Amino acid sequence: MDSFYPDISKLSFPNPKRALRAKKNNKKKIVIQGSAEEMKIGILEVGQNNAKMDQRHPHYAEMFISMFASIGAPLSCTAIAVKDGIFPASVSAFDGYLITGSAFGVYDDVPWIDQLMSFIREAHAQKIPLMGICFGHQLLAHALGGRAEKSEKGWGVGERKVDIKAHAPWMGSDKSNVTLIYFHQDQVTELPPGATCIAGDAFCPNAIFAIDDTVFSVQGHPEFSADYSRDLLTILTPKVGEERTKTALATLNNTTDDIIVADWIQTFFRQPRTA
Repeated sequence: MDSFYPDISKLSFPNPKRALRAKKNNKKKIVIQGSAEEMKIGILEVGQNNAKMDQRHPHYAEMFISMFASIGAPLSCTAIAVKDGIFPASVSAFDGYLITGSAFGVYDDVPWIDQLMSFIREAHAQKIPLMGICFGHQLLAHALGGRAEKSEKGWGVGERKVDIKAHAPWMGSDKSNVTLIYFHQDQVTELPPGATCIAGDAFCPNAIFAIDDTVFSVQGHPEFSADYSRDLLTILTPKVGEERTKTALATLNNTTDDIIVADWIQTFFRQPRTA
């Protein structure tokens, strides 16, 4: 495995305890205590739960807020309902941005998608850290000169292990693979200029990529629990197919590296950067 940055020392990960919930608003803010150097992170919420899951599971942004709380990440997170056409006043309103998953594709004719791509390009030009998950991963690639499209391979669902091909400085160097839960039909088929493939497999070659110290992008879902994934698979069975759903359900054994990836994300946001 190659390293395109110098390795950093091995990170430690507190024991996870995901219990934090936030009120349902277009904007909601939770400060995760523990540091005087909290970064302001805008969570750009571009998707929402299936209506059948709304009462049983938290919304996308709430999952990330809970995920960061579980590792004591010193981040002040504000959820912004981009899916409803709501955007930050300017790209400089936050220290960094995380773009969530969505049922949309980057190629869909939806007004907020074009607006979000322009927002991404402006933020990237100003070297504001950008993190993408699933749809967010695909949109970052698409907006910055790569390509994302619906894969002929069909649905990628369930827990999956991908090989690490390069180590960014916020990752450490002790892992050769990473396991996450996946839910996608689309995937990044062409990386944007200047990007390095961090991890992938035969099904999804560009599962994780990075651009310098300003973009970190992951196809998998470190924020999804096994319970949430089981419920979602049950609802999506008619689309995914019974055989593929059955195979995916059998993989949900709570053996993912979600806490490790959560720590990668918060370390990515908080790493020192030159102006």
